[in-house]
Amino acid sequence: MQWLKRILKLRRQNDSVKLMVLLAVALVVLLVSEIRDVYEIYTYTDTPAEYEMTGNLTDETALQELMDMEKVDMISLQAEEGVTLKYKSKEITVNCIYLSEQYLESVYNVGGQGAQSVLYANKAAFDAILRDFEIYSYNHNTEEMKETGFVVQNLSEDKTPASKIVLYTGNTLVPEDEPLVFSIRHKSKLEKTAGKLRVYVAKQDMEQLLLKQIAAKGYSVVNREDILEFENRINLLLQSIKYKAIIILLCGLWEFYIIKQIKLTLHR
Repeated sequence: MQWLKRILKLRRQNDSVKLMVLLAVALVVLLVSEIRDVYEIYTYTDTPAEYEMTGNLTDETALQELMDMEKVDMISLQAEEGVTLKYKSKEITVNCIYLSEQYLESVYNVGGQGAQSVLYANKAAFDAILRDFEIYSYNHNTEEMKETGFVVQNLSEDKTPASKIVLYTGNTLVPEDEPLVFSIRHKSKLEKTAGKLRVYVAKQDMEQLLLKQIAAKGYSVVNREDILEFENRINLLLQSIKYKAIIILLCGLWEFYIIKQIKLTLHR
């Protein structure tokens, strides 16, 4: 322990030792930050995503080829239309997204018997419907509301006798701040009414190679703002990792030089 005592003594007398300690602390902080950035990239790419696309929606062979792509987990034709709802004596119209039962069961975990007569709404849409129907008695923290919703008359061309509006929560794919209402539509009708294609991936790749492969098949992404946000975040993290690595290298070399000089001092 004699060497440690000498270093502690030198720390009070020699500015190089003080600098060595500061560099060591800086290296630890930078390394922890670097590891955090790498982990953030991993978690960011390990999250699921949905892409709305336009392209050939009638060629079943092309759609099957898309579904068979390695990193594509599920696809569905997508139709959008206004649905007029009636509750007591009041009527409102909401925009509804229709997807296949297979897609909603796999990605959103909804479906089953009678699911085609249910409209699922995120919190923003559900709150808006409650306000429009002047319903103020629901507590958003109760499981009962999530299960029962409230029954309304569906006046859409589907001619479903009754629809149930159900609050849908707990899925990171569903936005909280933008109203979203979705439901199941039979494949045969989707083929006639679809205007878009929805693609689900369980994991994203940093270079967006999958989207480039899909684009090569003639499909274009509609929600490009989500892709740009993802790319910008990844690029910022990569730049941060790059510059921190350079600083770590320089600090490490400086630290090595100072330690070498201190060793020479200790051996005198």
